[in-house]
Amino acid sequence: GAEQAGAGGQVSWQSFTVAYEHCWTREDFVNAEPGIGVESAPFELGGHRWQTLVYPAGQQRIAGFGPASGFLGPSHSRRGRVGVYLRFLPEEEGQYVDAQFALTVKGHQQAGPRFDVSFECGMRFCEAAREEPSDGRARDWGAHVLPREALPDFLEGEDGTFRVEVNMTVFGEGNTRGKARGRLGSAGGVQRLIGDTVLKAATAGLSEESRRKNGVFWSAPEDVRAELRVGQVFVPTQQPLSPTWLFNRRRMFRSGLYPGVEYRIMGMRDTDTGARIFRVSDASRPGAATVTTRPIYPVTKQLERVWPVEVPLRFAPVVLTQAMYNTATLISTTVFCVLVLGFGLVGREAVSIYKIPSLSMDPTIMPSDLVLTEKVTARLGLQPRRGEVVFFSPPEALKQVVAKNNGRLGTRDLFVKRVGAVPGDKVLVRADGSAQVNGKEYLGGLEGRGERRCALPDSRRKIQDLIPGAR
Repeated sequence: GAEQAGAGGQVSWQSFTVAYEHCWTREDFVNAEPGIGVESAPFELGGHRWQTLVYPAGQQRIAGFGPASGFLGPSHSRRGRVGVYLRFLPEEEGQYVDAQFALTVKGHQQAGPRFDVSFECGMRFCEAAREEPSDGRARDWGAHVLPREALPDFLEGEDGTFRVEVNMTVFGEGNTRGKARGRLGSAGGVQRLIGDTVLKAATAGLSEESRRKNGVFWSAPEDVRAELRVGQVFVPTQQPLSPTWLFNRRRMFRSGLYPGVEYRIMGMRDTDTGARIFRVSDASRPGAATVTTRPIYPVTKQLERVWPVEVPLRFAPVVLTQAMYNTATLISTTVFCVLVLGFGLVGREAVSIYKIPSLSMDPTIMPSDLVLTEKVTARLGLQPRRGEVVFFSPPEALKQVVAKNNGRLGTRDLFVKRVGAVPGDKVLVRADGSAQVNGKEYLGGLEGRGERRCALPDSRRKIQDLIPGAR
């Protein structure tokens, strides 16, 4: 599982203002190329060393999470917006810090009201080698907070000083040196080996780093709400057969917690006391946590709202990690495909559909009619019953009749006829073409429906050429 935070308690909210001055001019900020950033000098806050990074023209949009992992999701647009990040500078290998922070870009508008732009989130800050954003671990984190064209309104004076205020609450710290990299709810074994192999095949274009950061690895699905902490990605879902399924779904949609959408926990508080907490387990009672969250990628226009939203975690009947949801999707897709293939194979052996090309069964079956047949009876060796319509391969005598009349049969062509008699029956065929079966007049299975005659005179004449007296 994930590493637990250290015993150090919550530190009060602390502030530090970073001023980017004498490093870049106003023109440098305004004309910067995408992907080019500037780092601040290191500073101390909450007992640890940090620095901020600014990308005046945003970062390059590349596959996966890109060179820096600190943004809200792989689908959010970063190029053309001003990015501001907070970076942790660990003093020893394996060190991490659980922190809630806010980055505020100070405004210097010359016209209209003056305002600042702020981004708040939380993260388990760690060294770069242990980054895993889906599990809420990163070395640097932040957001692209304002359009590039608005940047001049946030540069102070002729020199273009850019100021970022950092506010932080440290909840705990620890060290994972010598420990295996933990994943929330992950499990090993053959299942994971097979699952990871299939997921890699399905995401062949992604690098290992991108798979890890996007939670593309096997993790057996289970409810992990009790283990959640700030910064982690989670997926709200619910039990399909729950009697409260419809009620839960409506409540989730009203609150902005859409089932199956991936969210990042940006903050958390105790539902009862309102106090800031970093883990669900820190709440005053089990599960009494309210999260501030938003999707990690843009949702459809119909689902958009003002983000982030604050939602009691109990509104989500089941909570999965990003990897668990990917695993559950893999399982459900695999099961669905197996069922479809299974039904297809079984159906192919059990039923067939034929298009009728001739008038031989007129008026019961007309040319171009589609007939659905079942093949189970024949495969079980059961004999057809009198009056049933059957499809069969023509015997040699019938093939000769067709050939004599310039007809052609393919190797897979079948004949369709009604069973008039079965083994043991006594059949009498008169010269006029009428017949008796077991002493009763045979009407082709249409007893009570009047005389059975071919409705087309030309076709009747052709049949009579083959069978004298046929009607």
